[in-house]
Amino acid sequence: MAPPYPSVRAVPIADESDFSSREYDAQIECIESNTPDLDTDKAPDGWADKVFSYLWDHDYYFDDCWIDEKYLLEAIRALGWAEPVEI
Repeated sequence: MAPPYPSVRAVPIADESDFSSREYDAQIECIESNTPDLDTDKAPDGWADKVFSYLWDHDYYFDDCWIDEKYLLEAIRALGWAEPVEI
């Protein structure tokens, strides 16, 4: 039986720009709090934005602010901020 209310994804968004900005901010926060093996001394300012861009460019997408750790590891290693080890 379907719930008595529409799915959040089915309701139109009044301000796409605001929603997109909030979604991006949430994804950056997710990256910052969930990226393993990151030597923050080697990572540049704005490193989470660069990780997001890498993931986006390589067609890895977040699912409700979650992405598989192996993709986060791939990104930080490809960007040169962690030693390569077998995943």
